[in-house]
Amino acid sequence: MAEDFDLTIPPPFSVAKLAEHWGCSPSMIRKLINQGRLGHFRIGILTRISRASVEEFERLNTIGGVPVKAMEPKTAPAEANVPLPAPSGPAAPRIIPRKRRRRIPIER
Repeated sequence: MAEDFDLTIPPPFSVAKLAEHWGCSPSMIRKLINQGRLGHFRIGILTRISRASVEEFERLNTIGGVPVKAMEPKTAPAEANVPLPAPSGPAAPRIIPRKRRRRIPIER
């Protein structure tokens, strides 16, 4: 029975192990899974991501043959230290206050 398994194939990633491997949070991995962008399979309540799915995701999310992390500038230009103006218009986040509680008058 033990001869049926190929022990040279690495085991699939768990959500936590893949998050550690990519340097992100487990919730980001779950978000990618829920969006359907990262293939996975379940064993009961356990979620596992195959090495092939990880390699496919990395291949599809590589820009111009260069990994995305390698494209980030190592030093920021001097203009980057200037604060940007606050967003305005339709792109600005809208703050919606909580609904006020209705006070019930106390009868005396």
